[in-house]
Amino acid sequence: MSKEAFGYFSLFIAFVSYIPYARMTIKQAIRPHVFSWIIWGTMNAITFFAQISRNAGAGAWATGFSAAGCFFIALLASLHGEKEITRSDWVVFLLSLGTILIWYVTRNPLWAVILLTLINVAAFYPTLRKSWINPHEEMISQFLISDIKHVTSIFAMTSYSTVTMLYPVSALFLNTSLAVVIFQRRVKRRPA
Repeated sequence: MSKEAFGYFSLFIAFVSYIPYARMTIKQAIRPHVFSWIIWGTMNAITFFAQISRNAGAGAWATGFSAAGCFFIALLASLHGEKEITRSDWVVFLLSLGTILIWYVTRNPLWAVILLTLINVAAFYPTLRKSWINPHEEMISQFLISDIKHVTSIFAMTSYSTVTMLYPVSALFLNTSLAVVIFQRRVKRRPA
């Protein structure tokens, strides 16, 4: 399979992953945390441009599309989701925006991607906190489908470097970890 074919497949997976999540959010069957999705959108957008700057090629397509998808879910979450925003949520958001300045000053996208990856870990906290208390307010499938998107985008990369690979590999680990936590919490909270 060609790099472009993997790129198109990762785009398809990215698109498909947001449809049920958006539908469930609109129905208020799940309650995504608005700030997690704003932060993820911002980070995906910055990472997309960093990947493009390092010739990621078709491997960056899903990251760019995911930025748009995250912002769309953030919009839906602002209407139907969890809106409890803490001081730590603001700190993580401002740090993610700060990576743009770091990239601009250093002229090196590597530092921006390293910081974004660390911030991404922190960005999972609001959703993890909410899911720990209310594990049925998130869709496990969203995170697992995103894993497929990240794997196919890795295969679509035309250039493998820390800049192009760090974010999707770390997102793969974080998505899987969050899905496992949500599943375990659902099992523990199941009535006997």
